[in-house]
Amino acid sequence: MKIYTKILATALPMVLLSLFVGAGVTYCLSRSALTDLAERWLETRLSEAMKAVVENEKFLRHYGITNIASGVKKAQYDAGFTLGAIEIGEQGYVFVVDSEGHVVAHPDPASIGKDVGDTLWFREICQGRRKRITYSWSGTKNLAMYEHFAPWNWYVIATDTYREIYGAFNKTGIYVATVAFFVSFVLAFLMVFVARKLTAPLRLLVSGAQSVGHGALETRIPVQSKDEFGHLSTVFNKMAAQLQESLGALKHSEEHFRSLIENASDMVTLLDEEGRIVYMSPSSERILGSRPSDLVKSPLAAVLHPEDLEIFGLFFHSILQKTAVTEAGEFRMMRADAGWRTVETVGRNLLSDPAVQGVVINSRDITARKMVEEALQESEKRLHLLTSQLLTTQERESRRISSELHDEVGQSLMALKFRVTLLENGLVETQSELKEQCEETLRYIDQVVENIRRICRDLTPSLLEDLGLTAAVGWLVEDFVKRYRIGADVDIDELDDLFAQETQIVIYRIFQEALTNIGKHSGATRIRVGAKKGVDTVLLLVSDNGRGFDVDEFISCETRNRGLGLAAMHERARILNAILHITSSNNGGTSIRLHVPVDREPSDGIVSDPAV
Repeated sequence: MKIYTKILATALPMVLLSLFVGAGVTYCLSRSALTDLAERWLETRLSEAMKAVVENEKFLRHYGITNIASGVKKAQYDAGFTLGAIEIGEQGYVFVVDSEGHVVAHPDPASIGKDVGDTLWFREICQGRRKRITYSWSGTKNLAMYEHFAPWNWYVIATDTYREIYGAFNKTGIYVATVAFFVSFVLAFLMVFVARKLTAPLRLLVSGAQSVGHGALETRIPVQSKDEFGHLSTVFNKMAAQLQESLGALKHSEEHFRSLIENASDMVTLLDEEGRIVYMSPSSERILGSRPSDLVKSPLAAVLHPEDLEIFGLFFHSILQKTAVTEAGEFRMMRADAGWRTVETVGRNLLSDPAVQGVVINSRDITARKMVEEALQESEKRLHLLTSQLLTTQERESRRISSELHDEVGQSLMALKFRVTLLENGLVETQSELKEQCEETLRYIDQVVENIRRICRDLTPSLLEDLGLTAAVGWLVEDFVKRYRIGADVDIDELDDLFAQETQIVIYRIFQEALTNIGKHSGATRIRVGAKKGVDTVLLLVSDNGRGFDVDEFISCETRNRGLGLAAMHERARILNAILHITSSNNGGTSIRLHVPVDREPSDGIVSDPAV
């Protein structure tokens, strides 16, 4: 559909509709005004009739003959005669109906005595809802105004026919409709002419655009005016010139990028929606050992490792489902010499792009990197195993040292204490200075014994084996509070039945390491220690209000400056398959949260000491 046709199809119905709506509204308003005028006219005649009736009734009351039937009849007859003489146009008149519905006065003698009591309009008069009614009499539609005269129970009605009221107006409506139709025809013709005149420059633009579309970029449109069409023609000419320049630049750019792709180290592959190779960059010969022309039209799956076919199928299906969304994958491709190369692949669905119409696959050979990653993973695995063995060895050695301290040093100190006691008992009263030295030595021996017991408990938590994890952690916190004089909030659920013995030792060591770090470095005045059971895990919490530290900065600093405390905690958490979170900030305190799985067998990373 042409533009001027659209203009006509849009504007012409609106203009015609507005014209007819205006005519209709004018007609309705004029008819309403004529109706109001007719009502006023009828009210005037009704007032005249009521005045005549009232005067006859006053005559009866003046002479006191209101109770004489013949006098009343005579007054009513005279009133009816007077009403019949009132003229309302050529077809209007005044008539009277009594309360029983009988016509008692009417210009037509044949209508006197007629019973209208069953008519709808008389019932409406009796209800007295309005002073105006519309009714039919002998097939003629009438408009009437009425009023009730109570002394005689009369309804005095002034009426006129619709034909007389609206006759001239209805004839005028035909002329108005004829004029409106003629004006509409003239407006339609003018709009067609104006639309074609206004759209003439636009047709020139359409013709020029079609020429440019067929490749005639030298096409220019003459500027014939200074309005919007003239401005549009100027813009079109500039656009055509720029397009002509851009086409040359585009050809140069296409050659440039083709050269980049053909000389890139990454392999670029274009697939159709079936996964067949449409294009493959020359770098494929370096990666796969095959010329691109040998692989075109064959499915890319033909060069994939059999174990990667299913993964590639899901990868390619995902790309097809998402337009212009990048998907990544990693696959093995076969070389012509029967070897396998690992490639990192990024795919993008450009089937809907008319310039590409395919799925673009960019592949980078990461075979060497994968070999390095596998070596690193193996090294990391051996390192974790070594770390686990070191922790196990450390625990075993701690037990041995604790046992030797308890059995040998402890017994030797007790023997020494016994000998000093015997020596003190052998002194006489005059050797008081020596007795004081002996007592001081005994106190010192007791202090050494207590320190050795504390060291033994630190090395091997005997409470853990005797009373369980909950009691051992509670004692550890109490000892920490006494040693460092720090306030503590403790809320620990029962944990003894949730973990194996080896797991309990690792958890105890994590608590011990956390409290040691707080005592040495935090400068805190209060700590919080908690353990809460969940459905599948237990949350262990240790936090303080100390000076804190920057976690990221601490982790990024050199290992020799960090110490082994946090590293040991992370390694112990890994052994438990637990999740360790450490949050801290400068002057904001530190919080350590450990989520440990429940009902687990002793971790493979912990080697039990058969000698214990």
